[in-house]
Amino acid sequence: SSARHAPGLLRKYRSRALLVVTGACAMHCRYCFRREFPYEDERGDAGRWRAAIAAIGSDANIREVILSGGDPLSLGNARLNTLTQALHTATRERGGLESLRIHTRNAIVLPSRVDAGLLDWLQNLPWRTTLVLHVNHPRELAPDALEAIASLRATGVQLLNQTVLLAGVNDRDEVLTAIAAHGLTAANDNGAGQIVAAGDLEALAKFAENPPTSSRVRALSVAGAFHTEYMSSAVARMHDLARSVTVHDPRVKVISNKDGAIVHHGRDVLDRIVGQIANPVRWDLCMRTLDDLGVTAIIEMPPAGTLIGLIKRALPGVETLALKTPEDIPAALDLIARHGRPSTLIDQPTWRMLVAPFAGTFHREAQLGDEIARDASVGRVVAKRENTEITAPHGGVIIEWLAEEGDPVSPGQPLVRLHPTGEHPGGDH
Repeated sequence: SSARHAPGLLRKYRSRALLVVTGACAMHCRYCFRREFPYEDERGDAGRWRAAIAAIGSDANIREVILSGGDPLSLGNARLNTLTQALHTATRERGGLESLRIHTRNAIVLPSRVDAGLLDWLQNLPWRTTLVLHVNHPRELAPDALEAIASLRATGVQLLNQTVLLAGVNDRDEVLTAIAAHGLTAANDNGAGQIVAAGDLEALAKFAENPPTSSRVRALSVAGAFHTEYMSSAVARMHDLARSVTVHDPRVKVISNKDGAIVHHGRDVLDRIVGQIANPVRWDLCMRTLDDLGVTAIIEMPPAGTLIGLIKRALPGVETLALKTPEDIPAALDLIARHGRPSTLIDQPTWRMLVAPFAGTFHREAQLGDEIARDASVGRVVAKRENTEITAPHGGVIIEWLAEEGDPVSPGQPLVRLHPTGEHPGGDH
């Protein structure tokens, strides 16, 4: 290659050189662009480093050196120190070397690598130093990784991040932006990298001609632009018809695909179903709630198959069953026998219960014995992505707190019991 100037030394730009110091890495990333790199020919060792460093030292145009690999932090602290001392010696007389850049994924996937010796080495480097991390998703930032990052920042080195755009992993914002730019609606956000765009046929055709990077677009055969504003005229009619439906509060946890919330008020369940005709479906948030609940098995009712496929990708540890024909019923009963447990929700006429819609921390806004007006707040569930007011649709007197101030709560967990002061008009019971 014309970029190769010495064993392990690559140079595409006049003022910058890349030194391959090792072929070792803690990860085997399928998207790595060096999967086919000839490390046996180019890897750095004492002899090969000498030739590469000599080439850097002889060219005053090189102002930045990049340590890459593999992962440079796969080397021990002593070898890293030997390498940079040799680089300093080779460039000290000619001057001009201003910065050192180090690319690493080990600091994230192996935070214990960020030890006192490494921090001391970074702090004493004679150049302006940049450490480029490799974080592809926020979930990679575990507590020990965040601690390692804080330690690295304390050395004074500049921290940057390099992210690979991965379809279905971290490209959601780009896809949603492109959908909105074409005047379309993300009608179904199904998680696992699948988003259904809906709207004007001409706009959909233009979107398909120029899809977002790393995305694959295919047309779906549907009867209408459901879950978009094109269906808004049907909502008012359905709302009128829904008024004649008698409802009661659920006796099991109901997850709304509007936002993944646990809904425990019967009228709210029905109103959400009606509103969903012209509003997006957030199946991705439903799966997140299922995960928060610790669900271990899921049965999809007929017509079955689509949701099970998404669940298998998003919740790989969950046992699934697509109930398609009567022949599947014995398998469904067996799954229920092995995984099922009684509901924690009880519906009695002498009191009403309010539950947590999401996982989070519960904070009270009322006292035991308070009379709560209809639709007034009794508290909040606060989480990273939600700050949800807990209201009493029917009102009532607080007769028992089922969660204490500051308690962590799970989706659908009972929070408070109220004695009704009057029935809600309109058929609810």
